Amino acid sequence: MATADTARTLLGGIFHFVTWPLFFIGGFMADWFSTRNWSWFFVSIPALLVGGLVLVGLVRAQWSSDEGLSASYAKRASAAYKSEEYSRAEMMYRKAIKYRPKDGSLKFARAFVLDKMDRSADAFMLMQSIAPINKEDAEKKTTGYVDAHLWIARALLIQHVKVENPLPLAESHLRAILKQNPDHTEAHRMLTDLAISVRNGNAAIEHISHIVDEYPETRIIYARLLDSANRKEEAKTEASRAFDYYRREIPAKVADPDKTAKAADWLNWASSAMILDRFNDAIKILKNAMKHSEEEKLIRQGLAGVLVRWTQRLDEIEEPNIRQQLELLGEALRIAPDNPAVLERVALLIGRDGGSDAVAEEMLQDALVKGTAPAIVHFLLGTRAAADDKDSEMAETYLKQALLLNPNTPVVLNNLAWVLASRGTEKELGDGLKLADQAVKLKPHQPNFRDTRGQIHIKLGNWRLGIADLEEAHRKMKDNPEIHKSLALGYEKIGNQELSTRHQKLYGEMIAAKEAKREKEKVAAQADGN
Repeated sequence: MATADTARTLLGGIFHFVTWPLFFIGGFMADWFSTRNWSWFFVSIPALLVGGLVLVGLVRAQWSSDEGLSASYAKRASAAYKSEEYSRAEMMYRKAIKYRPKDGSLKFARAFVLDKMDRSADAFMLMQSIAPINKEDAEKKTTGYVDAHLWIARALLIQHVKVENPLPLAESHLRAILKQNPDHTEAHRMLTDLAISVRNGNAAIEHISHIVDEYPETRIIYARLLDSANRKEEAKTEASRAFDYYRREIPAKVADPDKTAKAADWLNWASSAMILDRFNDAIKILKNAMKHSEEEKLIRQGLAGVLVRWTQRLDEIEEPNIRQQLELLGEALRIAPDNPAVLERVALLIGRDGGSDAVAEEMLQDALVKGTAPAIVHFLLGTRAAADDKDSEMAETYLKQALLLNPNTPVVLNNLAWVLASRGTEKELGDGLKLADQAVKLKPHQPNFRDTRGQIHIKLGNWRLGIADLEEAHRKMKDNPEIHKSLALGYEKIGNQELSTRHQKLYGEMIAAKEAKREKEKVAAQADGN
């Protein structure tokens, strides 16, 4: 017994010495060890075993909880997806969702897998469940799962899923994203494309302004939209930035053998120059592009577009130079004889000014001799004949030949419709209406085409249809007195005498103003002669 006490004291001393830096804790532990009755340790083993079992049970309970089971299934699903075992991945995600039914990320992942399995309709329905768009959710201020909103919008825009009225629904989902994140770049980019597709320029401007800093290649689109909205100064500011961007990017791509400057890059650079009224620079850019781009036809069309735009800009001058415009269009015909914009622009200029006749005649004769653009030449000759109002049969012959050579060209259809309708017979009015319908269908926003069809409807007695077309044409052709004359007749026939009188009054005022201007010019010419 003495030996045991001696050993216990010795061990206690050694332990106390080793733990002297932790004097208080060490002293307590040494005292505890030196005074324990170790025989009780064996008695407490059952209690220790029970405590261990409880601890193990707690750990197992944690791992077997809903959260733990869901995480385990989700991990297996992710592994199966990476291995392209989509059926197994879908099953695992389904099990994971069972234990976490409110977890949107799991449902999104399962929907994504369903789409991979060509079950797009099922994927769409599941996406909608976590990204709903309805009044009830709006009242609850529920915005839904952002990635699901984005997936749905993309699917709708590319017609990956078929639904009625997909564009408004896609817009709703994209706007739901912006409720959560007003600076979501991809949502703004898709809303920009959507707005452009439905010709909503103001909405496109609103959304594209959020992305131009991150996507500098979109700045030229921004500039064009501003220019179309008549926000000229802002358009020039953005066009200048776009010009500088392409002036850096394109030469760098040309110099790098691993990169390619696409035709679109060159065309955008030229477009920025046009908005800045730097037409010579735009032409130089595209002529340089011809040396570096394999898309020669596209570049030629772009060059023709620059020349057309130049003539339109000249038209905005107080006294436009018709001869210069026709010379530019002659160059455009040489570069891209099949460009419809050139054809339409020439059609507007021919016959506008007597001083243009000689240049126009020379241009047409030269084209005939060289065999250049026969469809366009026939069209121009027919248009000139119709403008002279002398030989409608010759005009019809030329325009029918132009239509044969270049079918479904809106301006040819329109002018031929007008020539036929001008004769006034019921058959020719009917034939003219069919042609006018085709022209409007191909280009519904062209006011000249709506005017032609409207005038034919009025001649046929289709009063309401004629009024609808003429009202639309009048929005952009406010200086055309004949529209007021026909509207006055149309409103009179449907019993709206008030509007008929107002249009008749405007028609008389415009005719009187034209007569006064003509008389003034006549007097001025006589004075110059004297």
